[in-house]
Amino acid sequence: MVNATMSLERRAFYRILALFLFAFAVASAASFIAFDAREKNELQSSLVLKKQIVEETFEAYLNRAEHEMNFISQDLLLGHYAPSKALDMLFGHHDLLFFGGLDFFYIDWANRPPAIDPRARLYTKDDIAPLLRQGKINRWVKVTSKDGAIFLLYKKKLVGKEGINVGYLYGFVSLNENLTLASKLLDAAKVDMVQIKDASTGAILLKEKRNSLESSSNSVQFTSAFSSSVYDSHFELEVVSKSVISSGSLYHWGQFVFWLFMGLGILFVLLVMLIRRLVFSPLAFVVGRTSEEFLPFSELQPLQVQGDQYRQFLQAKERRFQLLLDSTNNAVMFCNEVACVDAMNKEAMRLFPNNHHARSVFDFTPISVHQAIQDALKGEVGVSFELTLSHLNVIYHWCAYSFTNENGFRSLLLVGRDITNEKRLSWQLEQLKPSSLQLHRHIDIDVLLKELSLLPRWPDNISSQYFRGWLAILLALLDDLKSEETQTEDLPIGELLARECEWLTSRLGVAPYDVQVDCPVDVGSMIVTCDINLRNLLRVLLMLVVSSDVSQRQLTLRSGIDLEMTIISGAELRPFWHWMINALLQPLTGRQRQLRNNAFKVELPLTIKGIEPGNEKESFTVAWVWNDYLEAERIKDSLERLGGQVESYSSTDAFFMQASAVSQFDVVIMGSDHDVQAPRHMIKALKGQQDREELPIIWLSTQHNEHFDYGVLGLSGCVSDYRLQKVIAKARQYEGIVPMRLSGRKRAWIVVGGSRVAKAIWYTELERLSISSQWLSGLEEFEAIFPYHSDAVVVLLEPQPKDLLMSVVQRFPSIRFYAVQNWPEMMDNVQRYEMYLPYTGEQICALRDYVQSTTDLGAENE
Repeated sequence: MVNATMSLERRAFYRILALFLFAFAVASAASFIAFDAREKNELQSSLVLKKQIVEETFEAYLNRAEHEMNFISQDLLLGHYAPSKALDMLFGHHDLLFFGGLDFFYIDWANRPPAIDPRARLYTKDDIAPLLRQGKINRWVKVTSKDGAIFLLYKKKLVGKEGINVGYLYGFVSLNENLTLASKLLDAAKVDMVQIKDASTGAILLKEKRNSLESSSNSVQFTSAFSSSVYDSHFELEVVSKSVISSGSLYHWGQFVFWLFMGLGILFVLLVMLIRRLVFSPLAFVVGRTSEEFLPFSELQPLQVQGDQYRQFLQAKERRFQLLLDSTNNAVMFCNEVACVDAMNKEAMRLFPNNHHARSVFDFTPISVHQAIQDALKGEVGVSFELTLSHLNVIYHWCAYSFTNENGFRSLLLVGRDITNEKRLSWQLEQLKPSSLQLHRHIDIDVLLKELSLLPRWPDNISSQYFRGWLAILLALLDDLKSEETQTEDLPIGELLARECEWLTSRLGVAPYDVQVDCPVDVGSMIVTCDINLRNLLRVLLMLVVSSDVSQRQLTLRSGIDLEMTIISGAELRPFWHWMINALLQPLTGRQRQLRNNAFKVELPLTIKGIEPGNEKESFTVAWVWNDYLEAERIKDSLERLGGQVESYSSTDAFFMQASAVSQFDVVIMGSDHDVQAPRHMIKALKGQQDREELPIIWLSTQHNEHFDYGVLGLSGCVSDYRLQKVIAKARQYEGIVPMRLSGRKRAWIVVGGSRVAKAIWYTELERLSISSQWLSGLEEFEAIFPYHSDAVVVLLEPQPKDLLMSVVQRFPSIRFYAVQNWPEMMDNVQRYEMYLPYTGEQICALRDYVQSTTDLGAENE
């Protein structure tokens, strides 16, 4: 990776600019806070005057209430109203009672029953009579009822013509429930909140605020004693007003910010020019000087000394490295990214004396080694080859290593070792060794013991079934190497791979998603002749995938000239498995190649017997409901590769609520891991909606289970493009699924309970009436049906538990229940329609008419 350069001058410019901007922001914020504080101080001073306005408005309201008391008392004394009609005559003749300051009144007659204003019930449910004893004649007194209502009570004596006391008139003004008084106080003082508290108890008597105050956190309040005409009162008044900075203050603040910006800008320009002249101009002068010249600046002299030391150090390393190259017996060549020779030692010059006339290493090496050199330049690991130099009568074993040079490009190192004597000795030994000792298919006992010695080091969380299965598979592979079995079978590669995956996972006890296989349709459809060696090779490769600890472990199959199988492993291949793969590849005439990151590739020259028909790529619409399936995204990508237009849903509920946007699904695929109830409910619901048993539904499960006996297609175990294509082709033989439109469907009938004979009668008659129906043995199964028929008509042929009915009503309030027989503790929302056994078509038709009439009536009422 090339490191990005940066300009010191630009860096300094940005740092100084950031500092000035920070100073500008701080100064602007501080000035705004100062202007705002000045506005709040002025508003605080004005609240003192507004407090007096509130007191005057409060007293004026009480004076109006006293005037209303005098008016009522005079009317009572002069009107001579009948005792039972006094209140009616008062309210009938005088509009003042509805628009005055008095909330309600109480007449305590001396010689007849008292009369109470009916408006009192609006303010308190408590008895008014106990509060009257606290009243003072011609004085306002604060009283509190038992239910928390706070009033100002005014007592006035009723004196007749002869000066005889005929009773008392009590007037009440509510404090905590008086919107009229609160609004007058807010409007008169032009504040945003008024609060009156009892100073002795701290209780809030009146509190009202505007809605705009709740959305504003910037406000000013003023609290002081509240003087009023209420007897023996010690009130405290608090007024609050929003603090909004005025346009004039904003204008002055804007002027200040402008001149501040201009001053800081001029200072910034002068400072940048000064730094450029004093610092960066000398640096530019230094850069143009040669390294041997003396630097005039003392701060830069250590850099010059350090650079000279590095240069001498590199020259010394270069000399030592050249001595090392010349002293070794191996031939060493360094090539750049285009295979041109950069350097070589004396041994390499002896082997290739004409290298000076060549443009690249390919010009003086034979064509047979060019492919290996190209692979090494591409970054492959473990590239080696042998080269025979006939003019010197020697054989060299060359190893190619790729590395990154100083320019960031991939270069090449070729190291050759003389193996002439080793080859000569090996040829002589081969001539001496008899043919009976050809043990190429017999494993070295040390290799097997080394592999078995790794078993005690396995983690403790490895299950016993995995341990036993691993040993059993190991022994079976070794036994098959000695087998002389010649039985063969023509199978598609995808089918063979699926069988071996299922065989391996069942014995190891691992989850199917632990074995990830990438098998395209074109590769899986190839029919080849498989024998025991090919089966065992696939088992070994799959075991390496299972035992790998990397996250993206998988077996990838591709077809070219040969069948290529690539394995990504988390560690280097152990000797036992290396021997096993080589032993299996010998009869198959295959080969393996080591790749980077401990990955390797196996190439097999298989003869293709034919192509499995019916796997052509076609476009289709599929619903993918993954539920708790772990590899949801991988399945979605596979479906898209197969030509499917995928609509994904996270659950069955999401499918039924959102699938109506699609006109028709050719295939519906449900996924599950441990939760099998959601797919079961979905199958029942779809069969009920589509009114048929054969549906293009595929149940994709990670478990080897028995959940596929529901009349749908099942797919478990390892999943690949080939297996998905095959099961989708089977599912597309059925008619597609049209999602139910929730907005346009008719109201469904759900019949609960009943015998087989009763169900047959009901089913026949409802079919004749063109009513879609579903059947439940009991309401315990309502979670599977009711979410998709939330407005259904439910006919109860048998009594149902009350608590279960209440649960259904709470979940689905739009469902209508009809019972054909009575039972104790029947809920009120269950409508009873009496029917007698045996059920007849006339009774069911009459019930249909009754349901329609009640449904239409309910719709009109709504």
